[in-house]
Amino acid sequence: MTLRHWLTGTTLTAGLLACGLALGRQGVVKTTGGAIYEGEISETAKTVQVTMRGIPVTINREEVASISYPPPFEEQFQTKLAALKPQDVDGRLALARSAFDNGKYDLARQAVDDAMGIDPNNAEATLLFETIRAHMRLESGQPHTDEGKETPSRPRVTPAPTGAHRKVLTPEQIQLIKLAELRSTDAARIQFGNDVVRRFVQSRGRNFAEISALRPSQQAELILREGDPKMRDDIRVLTDPPSIREYRSAVQPMILNGCAAVGCHGSPDVGGFFLYNPAQDDAAIYTNFYLLNHYTRKAATSGMFGGAALRMIDRTSPGTSLLLEFAVPPDGAPDHPQVAGKPYRGITPNRSTAQYQAIHNWIRGLVPAEPNYGFKFEISSGAATKPTTTTAPATP
Repeated sequence: MTLRHWLTGTTLTAGLLACGLALGRQGVVKTTGGAIYEGEISETAKTVQVTMRGIPVTINREEVASISYPPPFEEQFQTKLAALKPQDVDGRLALARSAFDNGKYDLARQAVDDAMGIDPNNAEATLLFETIRAHMRLESGQPHTDEGKETPSRPRVTPAPTGAHRKVLTPEQIQLIKLAELRSTDAARIQFGNDVVRRFVQSRGRNFAEISALRPSQQAELILREGDPKMRDDIRVLTDPPSIREYRSAVQPMILNGCAAVGCHGSPDVGGFFLYNPAQDDAAIYTNFYLLNHYTRKAATSGMFGGAALRMIDRTSPGTSLLLEFAVPPDGAPDHPQVAGKPYRGITPNRSTAQYQAIHNWIRGLVPAEPNYGFKFEISSGAATKPTTTTAPATP
């Protein structure tokens, strides 16, 4: 694998504008050393400049092996869509996810609509459709006109606290979670600031060409493991790691629709456990992810778990996760209390459904160690945002 720098914005810095350089087309530059740079390319007789997220990188002409200008994303998307077989649902969903990750929500919606036209009952397509629609509404500033409306697929929810009563993770804390959840095999977009890769190489006496040939997630993992702890501040994960992207698009919607409705955990004073619902921005999504990962409940001493502390998400023993136990109606496992005076029905009727398997597989795919993000976060103890208690049942 080669070093790959991803473009996530095209705004120029004031310094670049002052130099009088105009940006060219989006393209890819390969160097004689094997590095790959993707961004807006400006060429001169002696140099090639690639601007990534407003940061220009200048490469001498003699170090450039090739320059290519791939077609625009929209053109690539339509070409790939046209090449799919008429009944290829998975291919259309993969295209939709790619478009979504690139902020092309209209194209993502087009691919999902096609997939749902082929298989109207596809659960993954339905969840992805709702996620795309929520992001489109968020960007356009449109209100949620169906908020509070009772439907089979979207139960009425209690609005999450706002303003002074809405305590969520900070951007810095979200970055720490991204770094902790990142795997060296992930294809996440990563920004290295202050020439941190070269500084790491020099400080550790490593070979620069060897380190440059690694994928960005491998470089980040290496720097975090062996570098000066201060170097962490110069590594920014610009996209969700795959495990959190899956949580955002597939797992959280099931939890919020099935658990965080009125009379359950969408209200701070009910059930002893709180989740933000709706949760559409990074702050609410990552806060919910954190709360799920850090909740434990002591099982009854007389039960099958003998008083053990059970985790909502148990990464070392996924099958004992409370999230899975409470995804289905009570069957002898730790009992979920009644909801609004009625027996608890769970997220899905049994353990053989696609929904249950999706949650189980997602937990199994997480970094297999209990998370240590380097900070402690608690929802404030005020009445409006009272979080959990260790004596009340705390389940989704």
